Amino acid sequence: MKKRFTLVLTSLIVCLCAMATPPVVSASNLSFTSNLLDGGRFGFTFRKGDGAYRLIVVKEGSPITTEPVNGVSYPAGSTVFGTPGTEFNGDDGFVIFCGSHAVSNPSTIVTNLKYGTTYYMSIWEFNGSGTATEFLLIPLTGQITTKSAPTQQATISSFSNVTGNRMQVSWTGGNGEKTLLLARKGAPVNATPEQLHDYTANAAFGDGSAINGDNYVVYEGSGSSVTVTNLEPNTEYYFAIFEFNGNVGPVYLLPGNTGQRKTNAGPTQASGTISFNSVEGNRLSISYSAGNGKHQLIIARKEQPVTAVPVNGESYVGNPAYGQGHQFPNGDFVLNSTGSNRTFTNLEIATTYYFRIYDFDVDAEGNTYYLTSSYSEKAGATAGVPASDPSGFRLESISGTSFSFKYEPGESNYRLIVIRANDPVDAVPVNLTRYSGNPNFGSGTQITPGNYVLYGQTNSNAGGVTGLTPGVTYHLSIWGFNGKDYPVYGSPYSVSVTMPNEPSTPGNSFSTNTHEGNSFRLSWSGGDGSHRLVIAKKGSPVTATPTDGVEYAANNRFAQGYMIAQDEYVVYSGPGRSVAVENLEPATTYHFAVYEYNLAGNLPDYLVTQKLVGAGSTVSTPTQGTGGLSASEIQDNQAKINFSAGNGSGRLFIMRAGSPVDAEPEDLVSYSAHTTYGNREIGNGNFIVQKSNNSIAFTVNGLSPNTRYYVTAFEYNGTNAPLYLRPGVSFDFTTTGSGVQPPAAHSTAPSFDIVDGNQLKFSWQKGDGARRIVVMKAGSAVTFTPTDGVDYDANNAFGAGPDLGDGQYVVYDGNNETVTVTNLQPATTYHFAVFEYNGTGTQTKYLVSGHLQVEQSTATVPASGSSNVSGTVNGLTLALSWTSGAGAGRLVVLKEGSAVAGTPANLSVYAHSTTFKNGTQIAAGEYVVYNGSGASVNVSGLEAGKTYHYAIFEYNGVDAPIYNTTNVATGNVSVAGSLPLKWLSFTAKELDGKVLLSWATTEEVHTSHFEVERSVNGADFAVIGTLAAKGGAVRNDYSFEDADLQPGTLVYRIQQVDVDNRFAYSKMVSVHIRDRKSDVQLAPNPASGTTKITLPQGVQQATVQVYNISGVLVKTIKVSSQQTIALHDLKKGAYHIVVAAGAHQWSKQLIVQ
Repeated sequence: MKKRFTLVLTSLIVCLCAMATPPVVSASNLSFTSNLLDGGRFGFTFRKGDGAYRLIVVKEGSPITTEPVNGVSYPAGSTVFGTPGTEFNGDDGFVIFCGSHAVSNPSTIVTNLKYGTTYYMSIWEFNGSGTATEFLLIPLTGQITTKSAPTQQATISSFSNVTGNRMQVSWTGGNGEKTLLLARKGAPVNATPEQLHDYTANAAFGDGSAINGDNYVVYEGSGSSVTVTNLEPNTEYYFAIFEFNGNVGPVYLLPGNTGQRKTNAGPTQASGTISFNSVEGNRLSISYSAGNGKHQLIIARKEQPVTAVPVNGESYVGNPAYGQGHQFPNGDFVLNSTGSNRTFTNLEIATTYYFRIYDFDVDAEGNTYYLTSSYSEKAGATAGVPASDPSGFRLESISGTSFSFKYEPGESNYRLIVIRANDPVDAVPVNLTRYSGNPNFGSGTQITPGNYVLYGQTNSNAGGVTGLTPGVTYHLSIWGFNGKDYPVYGSPYSVSVTMPNEPSTPGNSFSTNTHEGNSFRLSWSGGDGSHRLVIAKKGSPVTATPTDGVEYAANNRFAQGYMIAQDEYVVYSGPGRSVAVENLEPATTYHFAVYEYNLAGNLPDYLVTQKLVGAGSTVSTPTQGTGGLSASEIQDNQAKINFSAGNGSGRLFIMRAGSPVDAEPEDLVSYSAHTTYGNREIGNGNFIVQKSNNSIAFTVNGLSPNTRYYVTAFEYNGTNAPLYLRPGVSFDFTTTGSGVQPPAAHSTAPSFDIVDGNQLKFSWQKGDGARRIVVMKAGSAVTFTPTDGVDYDANNAFGAGPDLGDGQYVVYDGNNETVTVTNLQPATTYHFAVFEYNGTGTQTKYLVSGHLQVEQSTATVPASGSSNVSGTVNGLTLALSWTSGAGAGRLVVLKEGSAVAGTPANLSVYAHSTTFKNGTQIAAGEYVVYNGSGASVNVSGLEAGKTYHYAIFEYNGVDAPIYNTTNVATGNVSVAGSLPLKWLSFTAKELDGKVLLSWATTEEVHTSHFEVERSVNGADFAVIGTLAAKGGAVRNDYSFEDADLQPGTLVYRIQQVDVDNRFAYSKMVSVHIRDRKSDVQLAPNPASGTTKITLPQGVQQATVQVYNISGVLVKTIKVSSQQTIALHDLKKGAYHIVVAAGAHQWSKQLIVQ
């Protein structure tokens, strides 16, 4: 027994270890992402093959020469190149990834690289794990060289716009992608940037990255000038400029070129005209455009012009409270020195103040340099008493509890309105104090006892007040004032209004609704009383009149409230304008009278000279019964009830089995219904099956076969308390005893939308059955016939469901018209039968006579191969064309140096690329350059002086094709020597909503022109521009802007065309374009003064937070899309912008110039 167990276990282990089979399709379409290529990193993307996993190895300096070993597990790898423990086969590179990818086109970034160094990559597909690992030993390979330093340095060309605190530095660029500018105060720059280190630049001197202590990065980018700020006057500044390539890992050209310039001894431009933004009783706020001094000294003097002149070298202490800052001998006071104060307080009411502004700069030692030859000055007065007071008060409307009014505002900015009951207003507002109001009497600020503010700050000439008491006299005082938050009040304008005791206007628009057998609701509008009394009477108009001072008890149940006259009852008393009156008699008319009243001293004062009257009726019994009663679609356990409505608002259906319905609905009782018989009983054995307010037929379920059912319908009016028409209208019907009937029409119009090597998509036009099953058999016609009363299990994987006998399987059961059947064999004929049916379970009925039958073969090997192949080489591109064979498509494979030896695997789809070595390999070095139904392909990426062999395989199928590997069109072509041109560089980068393509060549001999091509998938290219060649053996630089951008990854290449029309292609570069509709846009950027913000599509408002280069929040604003944002309060330099809307957030960099 022990030996047998060991043998079985060993066999099981061997079986498990051998389970994995190697993949068939290799990875393909390797491309290196241009905007991720740096001195110390590169990024790449590729299309994965058909393996469950893949192994990616990168090696420095030379190609990878070894292969992975089956049955060996490799480390998971690290994208940090050279990580210990990730070595591949000793010293043959490092594993950067080993595992699975969830996406079809994975992408990766490899870091920790050397600049100016070539790295080689191999990607192997594999299946299984541990000792069961099986590799496809056809790797996808590629190589990439990290960026190196530029060869031509930038040169500082000029210094301009020099002031005491800033200067513009301009330069002529070298041949690098970007430029870095260092600045140092007082001594030559004594630092160089570190290779592969990215620095933070800030045009404000001292705020950017510091190198070697006091050398600051003031610029990093692709421009040609920068305005450096935050400088000191009369000071020498030294600069060094460096070209570099790269982004996150830049490579600098060392040493840099230098320049120097001294700042001016103080400003040269004074600040602009002064404006007064806010004028209050004790303060003024000013604004102006600053001159070119870093600071502004603001001096003020009361009622006389400023005459003080600051002295260079002297510092003055400012204070925004007038009289608290430095005082000059002539009485002038300093309000602001190096601060940003623009609102000045401690001023006197109705007083003129003179202001003067001097621009100045300060050096590190505190020495000041004032511009005194020119300055800005202006006088402004604080708020004073209004020139004229309000007048002309007039009432617009009045009721017992409220009134509205208008008045002439006088000559003032705003008004204060105070109210007091019974006595005149005796409060006096205090100057420089603002009060809050409320138009509801007693709710506003109480200045002194009983004096309430209605409006604390209004610029209207109208108002209103509520919450008043009838019969009371109210006194109002209206003050005009100037200023806003610190007002100066004029004299009061006073009036009084006496509230009426008795209303003057009755209600109107009487109406009734929600009519029932014992109730309905009445409502009305209008009336100027604070309350109203409703009297009701049955059958005739109300005659009663209420008495002033008498309160009447009301009850909305008729005859239970106060009887104010014979058979006349109070049903409502209150402030509302509607009441539901209950306890009424059916089919009866009731009359109503509505009296408006006010409460005077808590007792009612009624308006009796006018009243609102109306009438309403409870519902009556319908007079016309339900008609057209019949039953259709009668089955064993269900039937459809058809009818036409009588003249009731609804109808109730009652059913009984075996004998007539002997129950009737009771008036004023609302019943519920259920369409399953037996759920809602009324009486004994009677069931309510429907309650309808329309004429739509309904189906009753839960019936018994061969049973006679009686149905009675009762029309009714009302909803919650209806009145029924009795007796009802009746009929009867008998259910069937034979059960569900089979369909009468079978399925038709079969078709096959997909024919593959292992699957078929079968479609048809359904018959009249509720559902249908599809039975399938391989090799011969279906002989199976379904049995009534039996359900069959379906599985669209052929052979996976229950065998019905002789290899017949149900592959579909449902109510649709298509099924995709999988798990099929290639080149095999399958037979189909479609059976319509009705019912379920034991009630299932099949239509078996004349059912739909059809047959279809899975994809077969094409009968003939391609022929008449023609290959033409133009430069480094092969134009290949052929006459297609009998297949639905064809696969073109290209190999360098020897004939194609591999063959494509059946049921496998291979990704192609028209760039040689970018598509899938069917064998080592044998690349798919075309996969489709066409008859030609242009293949690029060839090398001069090489011979290329091709093979064309015909196939049938789509997702699981079958290839003709015996009748294959083959041949070879040779590429002549290289075209007379040498490529030096080719780059692409996004800049201000465009893609800038730049390339450089040398040794242009007989070169005609360059064609710029673009692709959205890396395979299909279109020409988007043409540039003429410059010619000659010198370096030639070219650039091209692509502005017609769409979101996604764009791939570019350059076709170089000679005068004899021979051509060759450059390498491909790619740029990822973000969807600008889903991003925030700032324009212009860099900006000076203002910039406009465009929010993402669908976002209307957002919050913008502005952070300086140190991460300090300096500004927060609410914005709408397309809003212009003022930048005057921001220093020049770089800022980080964070935009938030709900749960979404975006960030941008903004440069303020």
